[in-house]
Amino acid sequence: MEPIFQNMIIYYISLGLRVLRNNVFLTTITIMSLALGIGACITALTVLHVLSSDPVPKKSGQLYYVRIDPTGANGYAKGETVPAPMMTYVDAANIIGANKALASTAVALTPAKITSSLVGLRPLFSEAVTTTSGFFSLFDARFLYGAGWSVKDDSGSSRVVVISKDMNDRLFQGRDSVGQTLRVNNVDLQVVGVLEDWSPQPRFYAVSLSRRNYGGGDGIFMPLSVSLDTKMTPENVSCYGNADISQLRAAPCMFLGVWTQLDNERAVESYKIYLSNYVHEQIASGRFVRNTFGVSSLHDWMKENRVIPDDVRVQVWIAIGFLVICVVNAIGLLLAKNLRRMSEYAVRRALGASRGELFTQIVAEGAIVGLAGGMLGLFFAEAGLYAVRHEPAQYASLATLDLSMFLATFCVSLLAGLLASILPALRACVAAPAPYLKAS
Repeated sequence: MEPIFQNMIIYYISLGLRVLRNNVFLTTITIMSLALGIGACITALTVLHVLSSDPVPKKSGQLYYVRIDPTGANGYAKGETVPAPMMTYVDAANIIGANKALASTAVALTPAKITSSLVGLRPLFSEAVTTTSGFFSLFDARFLYGAGWSVKDDSGSSRVVVISKDMNDRLFQGRDSVGQTLRVNNVDLQVVGVLEDWSPQPRFYAVSLSRRNYGGGDGIFMPLSVSLDTKMTPENVSCYGNADISQLRAAPCMFLGVWTQLDNERAVESYKIYLSNYVHEQIASGRFVRNTFGVSSLHDWMKENRVIPDDVRVQVWIAIGFLVICVVNAIGLLLAKNLRRMSEYAVRRALGASRGELFTQIVAEGAIVGLAGGMLGLFFAEAGLYAVRHEPAQYASLATLDLSMFLATFCVSLLAGLLASILPALRACVAAPAPYLKAS
């Protein structure tokens, strides 16, 4: 940056600070007005930012949720009916076993009572993820100790379990617990792996399987085959015929979410053709009636299920509207202040100051007011997020200000200050200096 330009910026900032100090009351009201708007806006935007984050940043573009519909003809309208959100064990096993994708997994959730061999430790109650061996690599879950189980463990119903870092801290004080035994719903399971901190938000793999889309991560991951052999009942089961829920491998009951990894559009189209052929085969065999299936990308699946609550989006628009009102109020205050300084501007113009220099000075004052409003707005935003964290909402604990939103606060405040100062600056620049010189 040229030294002359630097000196000019420093001059305008020092001049702006001096002018603002001369109008402490009006300046304070203007800063407070902007701070309230910025605080409300940043609070709402932070909640939306947290809820709309990418749960699997490195692979989300390759993850797809697969659906077909084995239910009966009642209520079916060809080309209009959307497929069921979950899948039966038979269909999940057939589709995953066909190996038409880079990787696939099936997921269900079940309530779990967890006890360890440690004396004096009370049982813990949590949701357990029952899934297949491909879950961890598919969703980019990394291990702190050990590893996941194998395909052979899936087929052999090996009594193994993977636990989260949080669960390992609570049960084993953070030590390497591989080889230890846990009792989950009265079934002894050997720990084969401990995950690093892994808590995707939103909890995308649980959508349609559970009512909880946000919040703390799951603590227990165990083979689906073990949960079926030991009669653990999934949280969400939808049966469409005479079903024995204790025999979920063969029962006409949907309880699994199936995810696949497809690396490009051609793979997606090929997979859709495979699914279409599969559905037609099942119709031909008399097992299916409905000719419908779905392959949704992770982000589309989140949108289709309206994972982000509608009230959060409404709150964002309300907060933006409030910020606009605060900026308009700040414009009025700055206009009032500048009207009192028109004689000063007229003298400066008479002494040779250009309209551009006058405009820059007033805009610099607005930027200073905006940044001051941003710093105070951070305080209001933290207070707002504190209030959100005490709401009875699934996402309450996630409402914290991260670095990106911290920087966004100052961008919003600077923009608000500049917008508030442009109209007063233009008003001062276009006014003829002669009447004000005569009046003074």
